[in-house]
Amino acid sequence: MRVVACVDLYFQAKIDGIAKYVNSRVTFCNEHDLVEKAKEAQLAVIDLETFPGTIAMVPSLKARGAQVIGFLSHANTELRQQAQQAGCMVVSRAFFSERLAEILKE
Repeated sequence: MRVVACVDLYFQAKIDGIAKYVNSRVTFCNEHDLVEKAKEAQLAVIDLETFPGTIAMVPSLKARGAQVIGFLSHANTELRQQAQQAGCMVVSRAFFSERLAEILKE
């Protein structure tokens, strides 16, 4: 299972469509239920610009065995550094969109 913390409805629809295409189960959540929903997830994907507070949750998610990928604007270098220091793999929003099928399939 994959958990995605994203509230952008357009992006959710895109993620959901690709997930169905690659036969992957995705659950959407917000920052408040991310850790709970990610209990059995192999992958947690986070919109870091919408939910910057989730960076503090990265170590807990990783301790549960989830791979954590955060996406954001390529220009947001400060947030990128904070997320990487917490152990999050960080990619640009454009890269995430381009590689969405690969990311959700893994």
